[in-house]
Amino acid sequence: MNAILLLGVGFFLLNAAQADLPNHCLYSQVSGAWTFHLSKADKAKHEKCSKASSDFGNGDFGLGEPDYDVHQSVKVHLGTPNIAKMKDESGKEIVGTWTMIYDEGFEVRINKMKFFAFSKYKQTSGSTKSYCHQTFPGWYHSSEQPDKTAWGCYHGTKDGGGEATEHTNTLNMLQLESTYIPEHDLVAKVNSCASCKWKAKVYPQFAGKKLSELHSMGGMRVVEEYKQMKKMARATPIELIQEETDTSALPKHFDWRNVDGENYINPVMNQGSCGSCYATSSLDAIASRVRIQTKNKVKPHYSVDNVLQCSEYSQGCNGGYGYLVGKYVQDFGAKMQSATDADTCKSDKPSLRAQDYYYIGGYYGGSTASNMMHELHKNGPFVVGFNTNGWVYHYETGVLLDMEEGEEAEEQKTAMKNPWMPTTHAVVIVGWGESDDLGKYWVVKNSWGKSWGEGGYFKIERGTNAHAIESKPIAIIPEVGNKVEVTDQYLQMMMVAYKERQAAETSKYIDEQLRESKGVKSGDGESANLSPSQI
Repeated sequence: MNAILLLGVGFFLLNAAQADLPNHCLYSQVSGAWTFHLSKADKAKHEKCSKASSDFGNGDFGLGEPDYDVHQSVKVHLGTPNIAKMKDESGKEIVGTWTMIYDEGFEVRINKMKFFAFSKYKQTSGSTKSYCHQTFPGWYHSSEQPDKTAWGCYHGTKDGGGEATEHTNTLNMLQLESTYIPEHDLVAKVNSCASCKWKAKVYPQFAGKKLSELHSMGGMRVVEEYKQMKKMARATPIELIQEETDTSALPKHFDWRNVDGENYINPVMNQGSCGSCYATSSLDAIASRVRIQTKNKVKPHYSVDNVLQCSEYSQGCNGGYGYLVGKYVQDFGAKMQSATDADTCKSDKPSLRAQDYYYIGGYYGGSTASNMMHELHKNGPFVVGFNTNGWVYHYETGVLLDMEEGEEAEEQKTAMKNPWMPTTHAVVIVGWGESDDLGKYWVVKNSWGKSWGEGGYFKIERGTNAHAIESKPIAIIPEVGNKVEVTDQYLQMMMVAYKERQAAETSKYIDEQLRESKGVKSGDGESANLSPSQI
């Protein structure tokens, strides 16, 4: 009996520790000059690039040493805020975009190609070393024609090298083997709080469940403190792309469940104990956008299992990101839930592709409540990540506040009966609203069933990044069918903005040179202009 118990605990510890990749790389560590080492680009799109296993949901997640010969190397500079640069064979500069994918990897879109790889790490039982100046083997392919037999493998090394960053693993996963104890004190505190805008309750369906099950509902990503979203240092937003920020023309209340009497949202799901929220919510948001595109003539339900089993860009039930679900749907497609080949990987008969996928704002760190509102109003619901904690599990109605953050500011902490651990959960924003008593809020669809919250939905403060919900919104533009015409709206917008800025800086530089040649000194207090070569 003891041997069986120890085996079970060891299995749980292994899987819990692997919830989400453990690497941790910041923007400042990744930005800069890189060399990408490329294989030949002559393979089909299911090419395996590493010597690791083919189990993307467990073990090494398919991340290992390169299993290809390097054919050529190219220099790429990852600059601020999301500008990527390289030179072609003739020496001409080419400009593109790039983005961090939270703290685990990055994607570059440049020269009609896409490059994606996870940042390298090594994990032991007590710590994780992140090698943010290196990547695991990843893939590159035509950005315009992902179905073309022109895929290749690559890995990146940062010029000048770098040092490993080590983080100690501090989570005690054995605590999650305990059974949930109703948090009556927490509920009483919320419901007696005069300034709180929400009410709490103890849910009977949580009775008898292990904390590990509840944490799986909350995203499965039981994360170390260093990986929490509120701890992340994001790039300072730079307004290179002039997006619409004025929301005065938008309605005060907007909800895709009722637009001119039409509901464009599928019924609330219950994801169960698998940490599939990133796939469930992403595909749910896509389904809503298909309903909007087709004026509700098509009401699809896409296969979550296909993403969990087949995507090399995610970690199955152990976590993933909406951005990489969008990439998977663009590159390989999504299957209908009812399809006979829904569980078949490498089947080239998808029901849906993605024309585009992007962090709202153009890159991770570029989002604002304003550009999120415009995206929602124009294109439909989108997926977001947010921090869950003991408070969230007991939400009943009203506008959820970030109670944990408020308690930290007041230096007082509510005693919890359960050892709640931080997780990152993916949900879908479907609308917004505001009122005198509730303030401004988002309307959010959860995946914990209809009996939780307001029929499976909740409201949360808007404009304050409560629970980090405005940190990484991801939008996916669907295209029904098995073919795709790729668009890239932020790359196009950035190229126009970059050329305009380049022309303006060049003009100012020439004007300054003319002024200096005539002996005219600038006394207007302007900072020195950049030369065209410095832009």
